[in-house]
Amino acid sequence: MGPLIVVTGYKEKGDLYTEAQAGSAYLQQHGIPASAIVEASGSDSYQNLTDAAAALQGRGVHTILISTDPFHEDRSMAIASSLGFVPYPTPTRSSPIGAFASIPTSPRRPSPSGSVASWAMPT
Repeated sequence: MGPLIVVTGYKEKGDLYTEAQAGSAYLQQHGIPASAIVEASGSDSYQNLTDAAAALQGRGVHTILISTDPFHEDRSMAIASSLGFVPYPTPTRSSPIGAFASIPTSPRRPSPSGSVASWAMPT
């Protein structure tokens, strides 16, 4: 079996395609065969990775590269590890999430996005 690429993401209201479908189409337009692409969808990192896990584990995949923005890297690595994978990070050089996303909205209450370090895995 050759390498696989997993593309993830869901569809916002008004979108014609999911992020996963758009990623898959882009890769195919650039010469990656559809048989090497796995589409997984979810509205957050945990859902994306759990959806992808079934397809990857069914193909005997244990080691994966995680390509995501630096803000989501630690969380994605922890999720992948909890699902039984040996993950390695390949972070992007940019992020749509700015520095203000982790600043508390008040002195007593953290912002809704919180910090990656405080994110807890469901059991």
